[in-house]
Amino acid sequence: MSRVIGIAGRQGNCQEHKNILDSLGFKNKIVIDGKDIKGLTHLILPGGESTTQEMLWRKTGLWQEIKKFDNPVLGTCAGAIHIAKIKKNSITCTRNAFGNQKESFYKEMNFFFQDEKKTLKAMFIRAPKINISNIEKVKILSSFTLKGNEEEHIAVMKLGERHWLSSCHPEAVGDDTLHKAFLKS
Repeated sequence: MSRVIGIAGRQGNCQEHKNILDSLGFKNKIVIDGKDIKGLTHLILPGGESTTQEMLWRKTGLWQEIKKFDNPVLGTCAGAIHIAKIKKNSITCTRNAFGNQKESFYKEMNFFFQDEKKTLKAMFIRAPKINISNIEKVKILSSFTLKGNEEEHIAVMKLGERHWLSSCHPEAVGDDTLHKAFLKS
């Protein structure tokens, strides 16, 4: 089956995701209306301002379709917040957990997927902290610590078979590692 990836549009870093998908040769489109989601095999919820995104998506019927979407979904930053909101009991996200815009940072981390270890390069921009309450169906793919604080933070995780959450933005630095893994699902 041919993959068609949608990127939920209207607000956020849609173009960076589109650029990665184009460079990988995958058919993709930015979706802005609920009816645009039909026929998609994968969906990306990009970073941005989560409250504004949800408000805009509700106006066009996209939010209702996102909640019903039954194929793989990747959420980066604000997108991870949306997935946590949809999934409710398994995970939560703490918004802006690593500081404001001025405290953004670049990080290279180990990324483990299908018995392979890769390097994931990403930006953390007002990044949410991913909190897990039910570890049963969770697979942590990448994590990090901050200087002066040895607490392990989740950067990327997979919830069940369909939901991928990333507190960071690999697309902001042109890293396609996460996208390649996600598109194998």
